[in-house]
Amino acid sequence: MSRSSNRPRLRGPSQHEIARRAGVSRAAVYAALSGRDCTIKLSSEKRAHILRVAREMNYRRSIAGLSLAQRRSFLVAFLARGSLWHVLPQLLNSMQDVTEANNCSLVVYSHGDGVADEARHLDMAVERQVEGIVLYPALERDGGTNLKRLLSLREQGLPVVQI
Repeated sequence: MSRSSNRPRLRGPSQHEIARRAGVSRAAVYAALSGRDCTIKLSSEKRAHILRVAREMNYRRSIAGLSLAQRRSFLVAFLARGSLWHVLPQLLNSMQDVTEANNCSLVVYSHGDGVADEARHLDMAVERQVEGIVLYPALERDGGTNLKRLLSLREQGLPVVQI
């Protein structure tokens, strides 16, 4: 048995289930919930009805589904050195404000002060297909850094910001 099968599944109603209860098509539900212009035109009353039914059914949009549909992770990685902890609360609050305003979540990796830990966390962030990386880079006494890796990621189109 895998670890994930032990977790409760927090699944809300599907758009199909909302459509059935609201007495409309799934396309109408999509149009109402997306909030974007599309080929389906809804009256303000019909849109309000669909949104009310969705709210009554405790509908929550699925970031996993949205990620698949839009091929985005909605994640921004922050790699923090251990020596940064004295200013971290303010920095995290500010970063969280920006990521939330852009419909993303912040993933924080604390990598101590070592280049090897930072490299491991860079790999983890890339595997999670983050949309950007913000880091306070690790510096070894011998001058070792992950600069080449960071430049390579940037050349591949991944935004990288060093603090």
